[in-house]
Amino acid sequence: MVGFGFQEVLSYVLTNPEAQVERMGLDRASSPLIEVANPVSSEYSALRRWLIPCLLQFLSYNAHAPYPHKVFECGDVVLPNESMPNRAEQRLKLAAAISDYKVGYEDIQAVAYGFLRGMGLREWEVRPLGHPSFIRGRAASILIRGEEAAILGELRPDVLLKFGITSPVAAFEADLAMVSKAAGVRRIGI
Repeated sequence: MVGFGFQEVLSYVLTNPEAQVERMGLDRASSPLIEVANPVSSEYSALRRWLIPCLLQFLSYNAHAPYPHKVFECGDVVLPNESMPNRAEQRLKLAAAISDYKVGYEDIQAVAYGFLRGMGLREWEVRPLGHPSFIRGRAASILIRGEEAAILGELRPDVLLKFGITSPVAAFEADLAMVSKAAGVRRIGI
């Protein structure tokens, strides 16, 4: 990602439902979080389920910096999974976002495809994605061997305004375990 001109950011695995769900235009029923029983702060009251909201928070804190903003994060997310012994599943993901005065689907698509090729993949399928956080018709799923390995698109203006971001943002998020397995990479780490 550094080779694509992106700057790495790091955020906490602990976050809050407002940033992960409400600001993203999602509802809690379809996007359950693992919440902390007795949080010290409401800012850190749940475990993140995806990275794009973390990147949006970073972009909102740095809106004063000169554009374009090109950031990425590689880190763990935690998803509820009743079939696991601890009822949670930890996954390693990669997310990237571009914010500029004019940025679109094609800009982040080129980065996502370049990342997949860099991982050694040559074949994947792209399907339209209806996701509440992205502009309708400007989002897609990347499928590898029939499974969704990544999502990408342009974020909706109302989602961006909830983070205090006034410039367009295009982003993608990929499941590194799925991508590395399909690419034949035996071990991936940060």
